[in-house]
Amino acid sequence: MLTGDVKVVQEDWKLVLEKEEEFHVKFYEHLFQLDPDLKYLFKRSMRMQGRKVISMFDTAIQKLDQPLTLLPPLLAAGTRHLQYNVKDSHYVTMRDAFIETIAEFLGDSFTSEKEQAWRNAFDLITEIMITGHGRGAIGHDSMSHGAGY
Repeated sequence: MLTGDVKVVQEDWKLVLEKEEEFHVKFYEHLFQLDPDLKYLFKRSMRMQGRKVISMFDTAIQKLDQPLTLLPPLLAAGTRHLQYNVKDSHYVTMRDAFIETIAEFLGDSFTSEKEQAWRNAFDLITEIMITGHGRGAIGHDSMSHGAGY
């Protein structure tokens, strides 16, 4: 990831953390609008789930400029997600919902450059997660084009 993209994502993320509960509520609203069938993957309280997703992304985003330190937590998260029956296509839907939520939170300051920085960050995070549990990486093109979503 480019250094400029990392800085953009990390600065935007600070704004998200100021309203993290509102963010994760909106994120899941967008996720389930894009694919209502994903609700079956979430068996615990959505509030607890939201906190976990924010925590996981916080760890990853804080370490975007330190790629080797990203590997252990994201490989472990990938293994857990495999056990939860998460499919590769679900990552694409999650990315789209996440970016839609970021765009909503940032409003007019969300530019096409910021969108690309967030796509790059999310793709890196999910590439590591998927590669880590042996299902093979999602090709950059399939992530960039929404793979049917």
